Amino acid sequence: MSIRKLLAGAAIATAIAGAGIAASGTASAFPGFCPGGGGGYGAFGYCDGPTYPDGSYDHTVMIFGGWQASRVCPPAPENPAMPLAWVAGQNCAFRK
Repeated sequence: MSIRKLLAGAAIATAIAGAGIAASGTASAFPGFCPGGGGGYGAFGYCDGPTYPDGSYDHTVMIFGGWQASRVCPPAPENPAMPLAWVAGQNCAFRK
């Protein structure tokens, strides 16, 4: 398979994934299932899971069709865009 065909296929797959999210109405990373909230547009989005007893939650981010999921703590009020790192066995400093 040539590089040109591979790149064309990747571009088409990205466009299809982005169009599906943009047309979903909620524009969330998992349309219809973001119990902790979600948002985004095009090829970018996020989805938060329900909150655990220690205040942490699962945070999934989609960028250009790739997914990254991790368990995080809610962000500090002075920087609301950046979730804080979660440490097992400790309670989160801030709550959603």
